[in-house]
Amino acid sequence: MVKVLAFAVTEGRVAIHCHAGLGRTGVLIACYLVYSLRVSANDAIRYVRLKRPGSVQTRGQILCVRHFAQFVLPRTITYCLKENINKNKYMSEFSLVRFLHRQRVILHGYEERTFKFIPKIVHCICERILKLCGCWIDEFSSNTPLTFDFLYTKLNGNIKRYESTYSLCSTNSDSLFSNELKSPEEISSPSSPNPSENGDPSDSFSELSTLDGDEIREELLIENRCFQELETQKCFNQEMSEESIVIQDINVAVDALLLDYSTLSNEIKKKVRQFQIEINSSQVGWAKLAIETDLRILAMLLFEWIESLKHPVMKREFFENIVVNYKQPEVCFQKFPAEEGYFMEYLLRFVSKINPISKENQEDLIKRIIAACSQQTLLIQGKMKPIDKGFKKLRDGTLACTIEFFQSLFELIEVHHSLKSSVYLEESKMYNENDLENDFQ
Repeated sequence: MVKVLAFAVTEGRVAIHCHAGLGRTGVLIACYLVYSLRVSANDAIRYVRLKRPGSVQTRGQILCVRHFAQFVLPRTITYCLKENINKNKYMSEFSLVRFLHRQRVILHGYEERTFKFIPKIVHCICERILKLCGCWIDEFSSNTPLTFDFLYTKLNGNIKRYESTYSLCSTNSDSLFSNELKSPEEISSPSSPNPSENGDPSDSFSELSTLDGDEIREELLIENRCFQELETQKCFNQEMSEESIVIQDINVAVDALLLDYSTLSNEIKKKVRQFQIEINSSQVGWAKLAIETDLRILAMLLFEWIESLKHPVMKREFFENIVVNYKQPEVCFQKFPAEEGYFMEYLLRFVSKINPISKENQEDLIKRIIAACSQQTLLIQGKMKPIDKGFKKLRDGTLACTIEFFQSLFELIEVHHSLKSSVYLEESKMYNENDLENDFQ
């Protein structure tokens, strides 16, 4: 119901109405505020009660909102900030597969369909970089997944449709994922719905008595997180006029993607960290990302996300497959799991769009992607990169096979997407000609 409400809000105003008078409308609104504003259950309940006196009346309704917050908020974390794992009860490491599973729970409507196999954060950053260097092409339809006509789809046929996010299969798999982060004692015992056990006193059940019949004074409105978040979004939307993009030199984008980020100033590193915090905690962070113009910040955000995954995108078995089959790129690529296959193809497609650049720069960008996705260091432009992550060096023999495979795969992807583009242009031309004929008739 919250996803339906969220979609309806994007289409216009929404009215929620119930005749029962039992406070259930307020429960739905409170859950929507948790979902859309990333606020705690208590903040959402207090805000709803301020605007709708008598809402969320019973302990059961309070618990409903809290359980919803406990389910949703951990899945809104986009960047794993390892220094905050012990401080933030919702912060935990995740792999690419687990992140995509969580993303499918949170996204709705067109976004859920579009980003079935591609992390939204990676897509937003890459497309923003392409826009800033004048290489962006609007080739993705909102009605189909990004990966609908990828080479990987062609090689593997139609990928089996995912079960509904709320199916029994999906629920079981999610519980398995959650158990990765729990001790045996926690797994064996039923999970307590009391958030205070995780160290957040603002959501503890000891406050149930406070929330029951809670009377919020008008002067406390400005202290409410919902109010603060709504005001921040309102101010941001008012300040943000229609954007006029200043196209930057392609070589600036290449330099930003190949930069040694350990050499960046502390000021830029602080900006990147602030971006990560805001993206994790609010929609304003995503809005700011959509208008960011510093290519160094965007590139650092991209590689920070990939290199901070719990497991590398390219695992050991991937390299075993590459060493055996690197001279047969289609056969080798076909053996990649779906999530990793689509992810790698999207990144290589991203590099192919950064054009025109020299062959050397193109090869260096492919190496940089290999380094990030394998979480190993490679020699790029005479320096080992990335240098400050504590990654091991990729062995020379494996590296030679990997580079040859990825260069062959890169060419296959370019050919595949160029054919796709020509077919699209031909269909558009035929469609326009038919429209003209109909107009004359």
